[in-house]
Amino acid sequence: MIPYLNVTARFDGAPDQDLLKAKGGRGFPYCTIMNAKGDVVWEVRPSAQAAFAKGVKGATALAKFQAELEKDKENKALQANVAILDFMGRGQREKTSTVAELEELAKAEGVDAEILKEFSAIKKSEQITDALRSQRRDGGKALLALAKKGIAPDDDDDMSTQYWVMVTQAAIGAKDTALATKAVDKFVASAKGKPFEKRAEEFGADLKKQIAEISAGGDKKDGGDKKDGGK
Repeated sequence: MIPYLNVTARFDGAPDQDLLKAKGGRGFPYCTIMNAKGDVVWEVRPSAQAAFAKGVKGATALAKFQAELEKDKENKALQANVAILDFMGRGQREKTSTVAELEELAKAEGVDAEILKEFSAIKKSEQITDALRSQRRDGGKALLALAKKGIAPDDDDDMSTQYWVMVTQAAIGAKDTALATKAVDKFVASAKGKPFEKRAEEFGADLKKQIAEISAGGDKKDGGDKKDGGK
């Protein structure tokens, strides 16, 4: 396996300046693990040593199952292992399978238990990502539906801060003060220890004022009474 980090150099004669697009990258940072042929096996976000190590582990497992599948092409469990791992290893590159297709493959007997566990986490991540992307179209309805079901990123997930601030805003828009209060606290907590912690605290305070204003007006959807006696 060969790690490769694409670096743009702004001077004439710099090598490999076309590799970002050629290897499926769409933006920076773009760090991949390639095989000896130069094919991208896995993409890694080089944010920490643990993330890189996890990527190497995934790429190694994918190469192993691909080799086994070459010898036993009708093996449903191996097909599932390869398809799910390939999906997991794609960030910027186009996906070759949908989550629904992978769910069908995952039903095969003998699929690797660790891969199935990772796939379960992927399904949740895809749901959250789709809801975040649809926020402008649906006004946050998908996000609110997930939050009410208890579906949310793990506390240490990079998406956690974005998820909770957008849930807060959507809940405020829906005048759901109970969910908004929970979400804004999660938003502020998710920013602890990060460079934008101070800004998150200030924005969180502003969001709490908005929630308080809704509560004071009695116009809410958390079961509270209106000031006019609920009429």
